[in-house]
Amino acid sequence: MPSEIQDSPSAITSSADFKLKFDGRLKQINANTLAASLFSVTAIVHEINRTVAPETAIDVNVKAFSGGSFLVHLDLEAVKAALPLVAMITPVPVKDVVDVLVAIFDLRKFLKGEPPKAISPVDGKVQIENNNGQITIAEQVVYNIYGDNATVQQALANNFKALDEDPAVTGYEITDGGENPLIQIDREEFADLANDADFLPADSEDPRIRIISERANLGIIRPAFDARYKWDFQYRTQKITARVLDAAFQARIDSGEAFHKGDRLVVDLEISQEFDNALNGYLDKAFRVAHVIQHIPREQQPDLFNPESD
Repeated sequence: MPSEIQDSPSAITSSADFKLKFDGRLKQINANTLAASLFSVTAIVHEINRTVAPETAIDVNVKAFSGGSFLVHLDLEAVKAALPLVAMITPVPVKDVVDVLVAIFDLRKFLKGEPPKAISPVDGKVQIENNNGQITIAEQVVYNIYGDNATVQQALANNFKALDEDPAVTGYEITDGGENPLIQIDREEFADLANDADFLPADSEDPRIRIISERANLGIIRPAFDARYKWDFQYRTQKITARVLDAAFQARIDSGEAFHKGDRLVVDLEISQEFDNALNGYLDKAFRVAHVIQHIPREQQPDLFNPESD
């Protein structure tokens, strides 16, 4: 076993750096925009690392800001714990994490924040068609993290929502340490990429994917008055997020109808499910509200702890 692993509780096994560039005539940047973007990118990096290198921890450090611009220099360091079994594992280079990060942003840009029109396996990779009929090939690990990881999906939406709401930012880039662009995203794309759409396609020929519908009674946890974003609901005993696709219901929101935490909606709920080979069964992957049947304000609901209430 290497002595440097034995002599210290942890050891840096590899490192890599990249930069986030906020385009525009910026000598300063809104604190909320910067914080949201850094938080989102860091969350995505950690989720990637959990998949490609679960035996290591990864530190994300912000280096000194470049003067006169808004270029944020991030340094990643993979740290492997000094445990005998872990020390025997060949560490995954941190550069692989950066490569997957860029590929995830590139896939988001390709899909314009929408679900794919079609997906199919090709030579160990995944062929993805967007709603414009364009096709790209993604590595399986990129497809899995982008499609299956709710934390990554939410972080991407939050990142571009913050950018879209800051008019001073005219573009967004990820560059390598030498400031060579790895991906560039124009301001005109921010709104689409902030879309909270589910990854699974609405229709799929893949037998592993199916969509079921049911009448459901959902408790409102957090409403979303912009149609691009998802609501938080209580569904049975779990918390879910779902977009409301009902245009007539959206018109009621736009006309000023009030909705509060604790209100309930009786809805037609669509559930996207994907077959899990290990469990030999289907798992819920995404939820969509197709139609809102009834809105029940909280004050019109019975008190569960007072049987005599109406």
